[in-house]
Amino acid sequence: MANKNPKKDYFVYFFEIDENVVIQDKHGSSNILIRNSNDIKMDSIVKLCESSLINYYKPKYNKEHVDTILEETNYVKKELTSNGYSEMITEVYLEGPFGKISTQSKKFKKYTEIKISL
Repeated sequence: MANKNPKKDYFVYFFEIDENVVIQDKHGSSNILIRNSNDIKMDSIVKLCESSLINYYKPKYNKEHVDTILEETNYVKKELTSNGYSEMITEVYLEGPFGKISTQSKKFKKYTEIKISL
């Protein structure tokens, strides 16, 4: 909203956050995915998602997280690495005529997976 223009309409995007832990386990030739809830507080999950989206899309008016190496930040180390997590994945599914997010850095894709190895 930094360059708000009264002659333009603005859309606000709301995201649904699924904070489940996904564990991949192999038994012989079978590949099993186990979903389980985690012990991370929702406000921390929101901060992690927000930082990964800003880091990936690099929006024009965000200064924080744009050039950060997220896996090296104290916050990620405290919330994820120290608790045994090996990856942080942020998935973005966009549908409908208004579900389009893009920046100069990243062009629109209906599905985006932001995967950070910890």
